[in-house]
Formats: sequence, structure tokens, C-alpha cells
Amino acid sequence: MKNLDKNTMILFGNFDKQNNSFMIDTLFIIDQKATYTPKDVISNFTKSNKNIYINYNDIELSKEFIEISTFPLYFYSNELRNKNLSVYSAVMQNTKEEYIFSYFPCSTGNYFDIPSVKLLNLYNFNNEIKGVSYIDLSIGQITDEWNNITNQILSKKLYLGTYAQSPH
Repeated sequence: MKNLDKNTMILFGNFDKQNNSFMIDTLFIIDQKATYTPKDVISNFTKSNKNIYINYNDIELSKEFIEISTFPLYFYSNELRNKNLSVYSAVMQNTKEEYIFSYFPCSTGNYFDIPSVKLLNLYNFNNEIKGVSYIDLSIGQITDEWNNITNQILSKKLYLGTYAQSPH
């Protein structure tokens, strides 16, 4: 997942082979990509007085992202400390490309919902998928799948969450 393009769709969740459905946690549409090294991020983070966010190559990295994803790479792996890694920002609902945007299914409670949705016939789940699977789709196919998944979520009386405060 190091070289994904703008408007690539990433589905986080699990495929339920028995019911031929996908348990969706998050639908992520890529907006921008930044390449970074853990060493550079830690250096900028330390210089920024440990603010909530730092701007790195036009992508805001949260304090939580840095502490959870970057600190371990920097402090526990000499091999990865200077390695070029990728981080992606999401297309958000308030951007000019509102026709598709990133979200997580949610209800009015203080918890996330993980609904089951039927995906379009664009994927082959005959084999056991472990880890990451990548399927190259056109923007038209991505838009069709986004509409398909979104309509199913809304029909279940769920909402499209676009912001959640980090737990403290």
C-alpha cells in the first residue's frame, strides 16, 4: 500500500464468506500522499513543542498518529528509522470532490457500527484473503461501489461519520 493513487478506495473490515457480505468499519478515499521517514517526523514533532498536529509535506499528522505509528518505528527499529514510508490523507466531505468521500458508519450513540453490506461484483473472494488485497478499479467503478455501500448504510438508518475525536 505504498504507492496508491488519489481517489483509490480502501475498505477496512472483514469479508463474511458465509453470507457473501462485507463487514465495513471504514471507507477511506485517498486524497494526498506524503513520503516521510520516522526520523524526520520525530525531529519536526520535537521542534513543534508536541502540538496536537504537525504539518508534514502538506499532510497534518496527529499527535496520536506520531505516538502510535512513528515512535515505535523510530525508537525500536534502526532499520526503519531512515526508511521512506507513505502516509495518506482522506478525501473529506467538505472538499471540492464531495461526490465521494471517506467515512465510517455510525449511529447516534457513542460507538461505531460495523454493518454488513453486499459489494458489487468487482472482487474475487473465492480464495482466503489474509492481510492486504489490492484491486485496481476505475474512478467510475469506485464511484459506483461508493454509492452502493453508502446507500446500504443509509438504508440501515446509520450515519456517515466524517470526524471522531481521539480518545484521551
